[in-house]
Amino acid sequence: MVAGKLLLGAALAAMVPVVADAQAPAPPAARAALPDPAKVVGEIQALIAREYVLPEMRKPLEAALAKGLASGRYAHVDPAELSNRLTADMAAVAHDKHLNIHFAPDEAQSLAAAPDAGDDDFFGRDGFWAKIANDNNQGVVKLEVLDGNVRYMNYRGFFWAGDKTAAAIDQAMAFLRGGDAIVIDLRDNGGGSPLAVRYLASYFIPADTKLVTGAARGSMPGRNLDNDIWAADVHMTPNGKFMYASERTSSSIGAFAVDASTGKLTYLSSTPTEKQPRGFAIDPTGKFLVATGEKSENVSVYAIDGATGTLKPVAKAPVGKGANWVEIVRFD
Repeated sequence: MVAGKLLLGAALAAMVPVVADAQAPAPPAARAALPDPAKVVGEIQALIAREYVLPEMRKPLEAALAKGLASGRYAHVDPAELSNRLTADMAAVAHDKHLNIHFAPDEAQSLAAAPDAGDDDFFGRDGFWAKIANDNNQGVVKLEVLDGNVRYMNYRGFFWAGDKTAAAIDQAMAFLRGGDAIVIDLRDNGGGSPLAVRYLASYFIPADTKLVTGAARGSMPGRNLDNDIWAADVHMTPNGKFMYASERTSSSIGAFAVDASTGKLTYLSSTPTEKQPRGFAIDPTGKFLVATGEKSENVSVYAIDGATGTLKPVAKAPVGKGANWVEIVRFD
């Protein structure tokens, strides 16, 4: 998640991208005003062209919005419905669950009024993002002692508000330190500030370890990305014996053996797969892995060798362009 403003105030009193569960209802007066769709689309296109994290998707997104505008799809609808249609049209192209437009007047006004002090303290500002950070205890939403004195932490977001966030992480780490084993649950974590990542990581590595602060891919013009490690998704087999990770630069899936007693990973192999793989899934039996690619029109199925973890291609099928996630559903 990249902290940043997407304010369309002049065109549409308050349509901003926010997480769905933080959306506030629009006041009746705001709902009554019909926005100028051409102006709204123009501002969104400009923001996408300047800031969207996947450069190769910027023009397709702009084209999709232009098509919707030309068709009249955005005309004569209230702001809430317009936000839904814009989101649907962008999702059909980018398949990006982070890219949303919501009609949220109060949040937009709060963001507009907040001083722009840069990304380092974005979540510490008064207003919308600060409320989300505070409501989620700076990301530390649950601490629990499980059977066997296993200490559990649900960490929902890498918020960063300086000392306030550091204090929340310090308290959580003090709690985890008392366990015989720990679990840090990141399944609902939407990302956030590299400063929070660095601070949390500092508890698990030597003090003199050099850490590189992350940057949005494509945010440094002219930098060669050919050799970057661009990991995306991670899954384990149901028996916990093997772990797999997708890597988009090399378009491959790496396999690792997992030591059941220590959790130590041992690299096994890399298997070429669909171009620029982001999401993949392992079926409930642990016998098959299904992968797709952001720049592929196919989905590939691999058999998992239960003894070695090796992936063997067994099937391929067309699914259309831009596939992002894989979900395996069983019908009894």
